Amino acid sequence: MKQHLVKPEIDPEDYDFSTLEVLIIGNTRLFDQTIFSITILERNLRILANLGVSKVYLPNSIKENINHFLRRDFFKLFRIEIDFMENFLFSTGNLVGVLSGDFVYDPRLIRNVFSKESAVILVNEENAICAKVSNIKKFKNIDDYNELLNRLNIRHIAFQSINFYNRKLRKIVKPYIIKITIKNEARAAENIIFDSVYKGATDFITKHVFPKPVKFLVKLISPTGITPNMITYFSIILSFGAIPFYYLGYFSIAIIMSYSMALLDSLDGKLARIKFQESEGGKYLDHVSDYVYLPIWWAVTGYYISNSEFFNDIGILNIVFVLCYLLDKLIAFIFRRRNKISISDFKPIDRFVRLFAFRRNSSVTAFLVGIIFFNQTIAFKIVFYLMSGTTAFHLYRLIVSFLVKKDSDRL
Repeated sequence: MKQHLVKPEIDPEDYDFSTLEVLIIGNTRLFDQTIFSITILERNLRILANLGVSKVYLPNSIKENINHFLRRDFFKLFRIEIDFMENFLFSTGNLVGVLSGDFVYDPRLIRNVFSKESAVILVNEENAICAKVSNIKKFKNIDDYNELLNRLNIRHIAFQSINFYNRKLRKIVKPYIIKITIKNEARAAENIIFDSVYKGATDFITKHVFPKPVKFLVKLISPTGITPNMITYFSIILSFGAIPFYYLGYFSIAIIMSYSMALLDSLDGKLARIKFQESEGGKYLDHVSDYVYLPIWWAVTGYYISNSEFFNDIGILNIVFVLCYLLDKLIAFIFRRRNKISISDFKPIDRFVRLFAFRRNSSVTAFLVGIIFFNQTIAFKIVFYLMSGTTAFHLYRLIVSFLVKKDSDRL
């Protein structure tokens, strides 16, 4: 008996989109609706460029005023070739992408559909089309949804089949497709998009205090030429610039600089994800600096409060603090290598503890509260107990993960 081998689906994150051509169709009168100062058309082009799509075809009707839809720096920031429908060769074999350009898409939907190895289509109740098709033939009006839907008699994808868990942001995010015809709808869409790019497991300050100021700054900066990497660089300057102020005991200045850089650290990631300007270099520099400046802040603070002594009460706490910090990072590394997820994403209790565990914002806030209500010595001790308690909890959770894995292996 002849067996038919089913070709396995490629992980959308690993798919090579460089040979895929995409047709953007739809109501061109809505192409210039803006989201965070970027037109819907340009937003979709940025998504495709970030996927690695090399060429897109646009409706002929916008050929004469294409620059009206794009920012002046678009082609400096993104590599993608733009052509028009009149030049598209409607072949009968190759798979091509088809996208309704008058809708705002969750990038995961486009990635998921366009990574399929066979012809598929995703259509919402408003006829927003995201499809990968073959045997597409030239017809009179490619903007006609009903005609296109009738011609594309192929497998449909349901929203429910797409993974709601966003691995990068470590949270469940329902995919969205939004149609915008008026400004109020644009503002609602901006709220949905901003919420979708916010990380799930994070600290209390970032989750409950920063969203409104960060969103204001994103809207303020989006129309400008300020890039996320520029903000990252300034944030890093502030983080290391705060070290001498902690060392010399100028804690008011140090705390102001710490909160300022924390706000900028939150801003650069949101701006990068909203404008599709994430860079590996920026993320690497951001994460590496986090591991360096934070322990130095508190080590030099402890050194100042201990009167430059290593073996009095504060001096010993300072040494133990540094050891706890290093141990905590080692525990987190082992946990991620073993379980393939962050220790803060293990169970709901871990995501809750992440709100108050030792991190930049929580430690600075704890120190500030200690100074306001007590004194510098007690403030440092509060930071120490926060650090040691976090390390102890993470060690316990690492042990639990080993036991859970062991029990599952037995089954």
